[in-house]
Amino acid sequence: EMDERIAQAAGPAPPAGGPPAGAADARDLYDMGIEHRNRGNLGTARRAFQQVVDSFPEDPLAPQALRQIAEALYLED
Repeated sequence: EMDERIAQAAGPAPPAGGPPAGAADARDLYDMGIEHRNRGNLGTARRAFQQVVDSFPEDPLAPQALRQIAEALYLED
């Protein structure tokens, strides 16, 4: 259920001109990841952060999303 929400929020990879209209932006996805991390849903949080990195690699939040992915992986083990 949460994976579907992340996929819907992220939408397809953005075209060269930018993200599609109505698609979540990097901040939306990052905030969703933080919310899931705070609830202990580390796998779902990690997927939200990965969407930030994949869909918005040049966004200033991308490095923070990578750090959050690493932290989630550490906490999962």
